[in-house]
Amino acid sequence: MNHSLPIRKIDISFLPGPYSNFFTTRRVHLYAIMGFDDRPDPDLNDPSGNIKRIAAEGIVKGRRSREGFTGITHAVDSTSGNFGPALAAELARNPDTAHIKTICVVSKTLPQGKLARLTACGAEIVPAENQLAAMDVAESYQFRPGYWYTSQYDNPDNPAAFLPYGENLAAELPNLGVFSAGIGTGGTFIGFVEGFRSRRDTPAWQLHAIAATVAKGHSISGIRTLEALQRVKNPWQASANRIERVDLPTALEASRALQAAGIPGGPSSGAALAALYQGLRSRSTAELKVMQNGNDNIVAAFICADRWEVYRDLYLYEPQK
Repeated sequence: MNHSLPIRKIDISFLPGPYSNFFTTRRVHLYAIMGFDDRPDPDLNDPSGNIKRIAAEGIVKGRRSREGFTGITHAVDSTSGNFGPALAAELARNPDTAHIKTICVVSKTLPQGKLARLTACGAEIVPAENQLAAMDVAESYQFRPGYWYTSQYDNPDNPAAFLPYGENLAAELPNLGVFSAGIGTGGTFIGFVEGFRSRRDTPAWQLHAIAATVAKGHSISGIRTLEALQRVKNPWQASANRIERVDLPTALEASRALQAAGIPGGPSSGAALAALYQGLRSRSTAELKVMQNGNDNIVAAFICADRWEVYRDLYLYEPQK
C-alpha cells in the first residue's frame, strides 16, 4: 500500500498580506499535504475524498486483527462528517464487514454538504445538540448487543494508521522543520508527527509541531476547542510543541487564500495554515533559526483535510470576528 499523500508547494503571493510578507521575510517554503482528491471536478460525495479514510481503514483493520466482526451488525461513532462516510465505505468494501450498518451521530449544526455526503453513503444519521453531546450519544450505543462503538477519539488504531505516512514524509520533505494540523481526534497529528520524528529527529534536527484548535465560542468542522478536546484521549498534546487557537473568520480567510493559490481546502485546512502562521509569527529570530535545521530557509507543511465545497454556506454567510 502507498503510504503517501500528494504534496503541493504553495505560491505565497496568493496569501493575505501579513502571511506573504512574513513568509517571504523569514524565507519560509510552504507546502500543503493533500488529504483529499484535488482534481477540478471531484465527486464531493465520494467517502474516500478526505483524510479520514486512513483512520477508518486503520480502525477496521485493528478490530479485524483482534476481535473480528462475528455478531457485529452496526458500527457507530460521532463524526463531523468525514470519518462517518469513510467508515461506511471501508466496511462496505470488505466481505467480512459489508453487512455492518454505519450509524453516525452528528451535531445539529453539521453543514448541509456534510449531511448530503452521509446520506449518499447510506449511513443512519442521529442528530445531537452539539459535538460533545454527539460523543455521549455515540458512546451509549456500545452497550447494545451487536453494536461496535469505534471510539475514534481514544482508539490507538487511529494514530497508528497515520504513522507510515509520517515516516514517508521524512523522505518526501527531508528538510521539514515545521508541521501543522487541525486537532479533531488527534490521530492525524500524532501519526504524522511521531512517524516523521521516528525517521528524522536528532539532537541537531527537530520537527516543530503546531496543533491547530478552535477559538472558544467558534466552530470549525473537523477540529475542536481546547475545552472540547478534554474528552479526546489520544495523546496529541504530547506531540505538540505549540498549540494555537484559530477563530472561524480567520480560518475562512486562509481557506479562500488557499483556493486562490489552487488548493481547494476547506475551513479546517485554513485553520491549519493560520495556526502555522500564528505559531511562527510569535517565535523569536533565534527560535526561527533553529527551525531552519541548518538550511537557509524554513520548510513548513500543513494538512489539508478536506475540500471547501461541502461548507459552501459558511462562505456565503461568514460570521464577523
